Amino acid sequence: MPHSPEQQGFVPEDAREGEHRFSSTPEAMQKGAERVVDMATKAFQVDGQERIEALRQERQENPDQRFVITGSHLSNLDVPAAVKVLGRDFNMQVAPESVLFGLTAQQIVMNIAGRENFTPLEYKKRKGGGKMGVFNPDNFDALGETMEEGRTPWIAIHPMTTDGKMKHARVGPVFLAHKTGSRVIPTALEVRGGSISFEGIAELAKGFAKKVDATYHVGSSIELEPVDIAPLEDVLRKRGRGEKITKEELAAFKETHRRLQEQADRIGETIAAMLPEEHRGVYAKEEAADKKIK
Repeated sequence: MPHSPEQQGFVPEDAREGEHRFSSTPEAMQKGAERVVDMATKAFQVDGQERIEALRQERQENPDQRFVITGSHLSNLDVPAAVKVLGRDFNMQVAPESVLFGLTAQQIVMNIAGRENFTPLEYKKRKGGGKMGVFNPDNFDALGETMEEGRTPWIAIHPMTTDGKMKHARVGPVFLAHKTGSRVIPTALEVRGGSISFEGIAELAKGFAKKVDATYHVGSSIELEPVDIAPLEDVLRKRGRGEKITKEELAAFKETHRRLQEQADRIGETIAAMLPEEHRGVYAKEEAADKKIK
């Protein structure tokens, strides 16, 4: 049974009369997201309704302000949950790993929601199997173009994990925020019971057979301290063209990446704080203490 608007944490339309109306995520994508969440959860709540209201106010005061939505990636329910909660206020563009474009289940979902609503991020094969993110500036150029059209990207702060624990933050979301002059909205989906990841056929079956309780956490938007990302872009594009990189360029690249990584980790810590300790992974207190000892 679909969850009530009050349980979802939405504000009734008639309570928002007179507001500047920003474009929303396409209706088909919103309905698809709601169906998926309704099928997979027995209880779904939103934590941070007052922060969502603050975001609306922020947009009223500065309609040209752009945002990048980022979150933990502990479950394949996180994108449907994000669209369900934020899709009415933002015209969302999802940035999944490009490998998902080759999987049948995900292709079906994307076709239903509209493939134009997804911008893939590349990955590369790793020795021994698996995949890892590849930082390709062209991907972010494409996302930037969708933002020019009024879209708001959702991009995971770390790669998908099936153990229910956060991994180290990647710099992609903060890089995109600097590239587009955006503020960052930290989010986290907390799932309790049943399948946590919904990764693969077995986990999907487990998840739909035993519905989960879920809470979608939304944090306050974050304004990043300015960082010049040009040294990073220059080196990455040179590498892509097979051109020689000078020592000075490489040093500037490393320093820029270091600063972006610091910002990404601070956002990762903010997101982790929204989740129970057992899901914080590398940002858990015990994990952080172990790193200091070593």
